[in-house]
Amino acid sequence: MNKKLLFTGLIFILCILGMTKIVFAAMKGGSNDTSITVTVQEGETLWNIADRYNEQEGMSVPELIFYIKQANHLKTAMIQPGDKIIIPRK
Repeated sequence: MNKKLLFTGLIFILCILGMTKIVFAAMKGGSNDTSITVTVQEGETLWNIADRYNEQEGMSVPELIFYIKQANHLKTAMIQPGDKIIIPRK
């Protein structure tokens, strides 16, 4: 009887741990989609790009520019055609 009880308790604990892992993964977003990568086109500016994504990220354009600069380690807002820019997501 004790072995059955021990085995049942072990299975129960493993199930709880597995469910906890799933819950925490869901809280983190569940996937690695924490950013979008955009290739800068001719004539685009950081402002244009931030303006394209700011509403879906729930930020103002200047706020998103701040986070874009931070994610891409940019000291200025100067970007060139062909640059790959990371757009961080909430």
